[in-house]
Amino acid sequence: MLPDMGRTGPVGFPGAPGSPDAGAEPPKDKLGGSIHEVGTARMSADPKNGVLNSFCRTHDIQNLYVFGGNAFPSTGDKHPTLTMMALTARGCDQLLEDAKARSV
Repeated sequence: MLPDMGRTGPVGFPGAPGSPDAGAEPPKDKLGGSIHEVGTARMSADPKNGVLNSFCRTHDIQNLYVFGGNAFPSTGDKHPTLTMMALTARGCDQLLEDAKARSV
């Protein structure tokens, strides 16, 4: 059975409706936000401006793919997981095509 979902998540999660700390002020020493670490291997059509091509394959090493948030130069306030998954699926399709081409 699925947990009862409130506006911010299942009941019992910190800050969720029905949890002991619902409505409580966040501690002043906490940032109160989240961080989505991205970057380090920017995506670009031009190797001079980035490390990865549009399939998350490195420009310099043809059989090296880097999947995850590495391709993003920055991110907004929404979690980028679904976009990372879409880029990974797209890159995996290309990886399979590349492998088929080498085995023929």
